[in-house]
Amino acid sequence: MSRTVGPRAGFLTAWLFFLYSALSPAFSLAMMGWVLESALRAEFGIAFPWWLFLTLGAAFTSWATYRRIEISAAALMVLCLLEMSIMSKTLGRERWLLAAGAAAREMVE
Repeated sequence: MSRTVGPRAGFLTAWLFFLYSALSPAFSLAMMGWVLESALRAEFGIAFPWWLFLTLGAAFTSWATYRRIEISAAALMVLCLLEMSIMSKTLGRERWLLAAGAAAREMVE
């Protein structure tokens, strides 16, 4: 970067990336924790604090990073497959509920 934009801009860019790389995952985990807390409370009445999700997520990320990128990539693949299965089941459930609601509406009319 220093060769392209100059030494001062390269230095500033490196420091900005250094600050961004630490804060971005923390913000993402905090936001996901808040969404998870809101959803669990609204749907199931379960209190799961956002800061606990942040702590567990940061610990898991640190552990996966410490174990090298191969483990981290494997964990990403497993979590991605888990997310896709959850979303598929949710979509199937919503389609079933919509179909059941439409059938009940036809019976009333």
